[in-house]
Amino acid sequence: MAVVFDYIGKVVLLGESDIPAETHDEWATTLTNEKSRIGTNLLAKIADEPTFQNLIADPSSTAWADFVNPSWPNADIVKVKQKVKLYRAYTSWDTGVRAAYVDGYFVERVLAKKDKWLLARYPISIVGIRHDPNIKWRAGTKGVKFFVGDYRITKYMDPALDSYSGTPTNVVKDAYGKFFQPLVLGKLVYGYTLAKYADEIGMGSTRDSVISAVNADLDEILSCALNSAKADPAKSYLHLSFDGTDFYVRAHAEL
Repeated sequence: MAVVFDYIGKVVLLGESDIPAETHDEWATTLTNEKSRIGTNLLAKIADEPTFQNLIADPSSTAWADFVNPSWPNADIVKVKQKVKLYRAYTSWDTGVRAAYVDGYFVERVLAKKDKWLLARYPISIVGIRHDPNIKWRAGTKGVKFFVGDYRITKYMDPALDSYSGTPTNVVKDAYGKFFQPLVLGKLVYGYTLAKYADEIGMGSTRDSVISAVNADLDEILSCALNSAKADPAKSYLHLSFDGTDFYVRAHAEL
């Protein structure tokens, strides 16, 4: 038994004031600058009622029919109601799109809701912003990068948040290549954000269920993605955890 690496990183939720102003502003500027292009593309793609019915109403009604519980009272009527209402909604949809993207209230609404973007502090808290001198890379990114042998992460270790032994080593099969990092990091972001939300409102059992479900998904991914000649999938893992007070990411590989 030989440990290739073992990393534990605490996930600390950033405050709204910790998010760089230029990042916050860039989001709103980028989105509002896209107003005309979004409107033009929507109206070109869905230019008339038959197209609306074909591209929006039909797929929506099909998905809705699968969603409705067949045991629900009058389930068939519920399905028909949704389909009929949506089939005749083209004029309302077209009016709304033109009001938002042609007449322009889209920009007003984006700026009015600009501060909601600060909820991005949840995913940023586990991913980080590498170029920001105060945030840098965070626990989720560090944990994932141990598995792909990215030595740069050793330069971003914070003794107050991180501890590790061993060496970052690429233990992932070549077939997964550049897709491994976004795949598993996305799972960690989803898991931490939802679990943190649940924890903040006192839903401890929900928090723990989210963590268990995400870790099970990560176990399944690693069981397929790891090169068994470099790391035993049965002994290696990338997990999110909660110790009653704090959230952690742990990356562990061994042969």
